[in-house]
Amino acid sequence: MKKKHIIILLSTLIIGIIIGGLAMGIYSHKRMNSYMENPTPEKLKSRNMHMLDPDVSQLKQIEPILDKYSVKAYNALKENEFRMYTMYDSLYQELKPLLNETQQDKFEKKLNRIKTKIGK
Repeated sequence: MKKKHIIILLSTLIIGIIIGGLAMGIYSHKRMNSYMENPTPEKLKSRNMHMLDPDVSQLKQIEPILDKYSVKAYNALKENEFRMYTMYDSLYQELKPLLNETQQDKFEKKLNRIKTKIGK
């Protein structure tokens, strides 16, 4: 009888640890993905609005300014991603003769991730 209680308690503990770990992993993954993907101009504006927390009287004056600069910031992020892709592509072309097959595959995967991110 005593062994049965110990086994039940240990199995409950292990199941709880597994469920907690999975839940935390899913939550962390979602949080990290939201920071890793490029924000849209609307999201940039929303972040700035949240940071500034303007009152009603300021809102009409602040909103057009944030609209203008959110689009500029979005375009700068996109341009920077494209520049990073071209730099990594040039680096790869120069390193390619020196790399073995595995290293080439890893580098090509990195280039493909950047390429899909910028939509090229």
